[in-house]
Amino acid sequence: MSDTAVLPPVPPRSRGSFRALVADVLTAEFPQAGPEWVADRTQSVVDDVRREVGTAALPSDADLRRGELGGATLVGAQLGRARLAGARLAGVDLSRADLGGADLTGAVLDDAALVEAHLSVVAGAGCHLARADLTRAKASRIVLTGADLTGARLVDARLDGAHLEQADLTDAELARCDLTSAVLVRARLPRAAGDGCVLERADLRGADLSQARLPHARARGATLVDAELDGANLFAADLTGADLSRARLLGAKLTLTVLADAELRGADLRRSRLDQTVLDGARWSDDTRWSDDDAATVRRRSERLGPGLYRVRPAPARTSAPLPVRGGP
Repeated sequence: MSDTAVLPPVPPRSRGSFRALVADVLTAEFPQAGPEWVADRTQSVVDDVRREVGTAALPSDADLRRGELGGATLVGAQLGRARLAGARLAGVDLSRADLGGADLTGAVLDDAALVEAHLSVVAGAGCHLARADLTRAKASRIVLTGADLTGARLVDARLDGAHLEQADLTDAELARCDLTSAVLVRARLPRAAGDGCVLERADLRGADLSQARLPHARARGATLVDAELDGANLFAADLTGADLSRARLLGAKLTLTVLADAELRGADLRRSRLDQTVLDGARWSDDTRWSDDDAATVRRRSERLGPGLYRVRPAPARTSAPLPVRGGP
């Protein structure tokens, strides 16, 4: 006969929690123990496992819909294609977790940590990510239509090809965030801050970027038709070939901004700062509104393309040092 102890049979459980399973095992093994002892030892086991591996052993395709995991530690969890629609995950730590292809539709992830998480092709329409930390997250082609990302941290994150239509990114941190070819139609980005943010070929039609701070942004070929950029800081940003038709840039800071070959028909640039702004090849129309200080200079440098349509000719080569730029970014 083997010396190995045989545990009493454990009552079968379908989809029971790990905590409940541990409690069942302890109760079956130590029937003389009281409920307080079982509860205490159960908590110890759960804490030990959480410290060692968190819940990283959760299988891909895990079904946690409408689950309550707020504040849990899921560092490095393998949750690819997991069904998390409507799950309450506020404050959860999912740093370095793999959620590729997961369903986060309507999930609550406010204040969650998703540092270096893999979120590619995630379905997250209506997801709540207020103040979430997605630093260096890899989220190519993620779908966050209508999502709440207010105050979220997206520093060095990759969201190329992301769908963020009508998403709220008010006060979001976007430094060096890659939003190449992202769709941000009617998205809200007031006061978003993102030095070096990449918005090349992004679709920002009707987006609100009022008071956004995006110095050194790279937005070549971006579509900003009907966008709100009042008071935005675009110091030294590159908007070559961008479409800013009917965009509002009242009081925007455009010092050293590159608007070469940009479309400015119907744009409102009153009170904007055009110190050393590059306008070569930019097209504008009779209903484009310039600041009083710039209107005459722009008209003088422009050629007529057709009725009410003009293009800014290239500036002549400089023969002396450029005028000093007033202020910084």
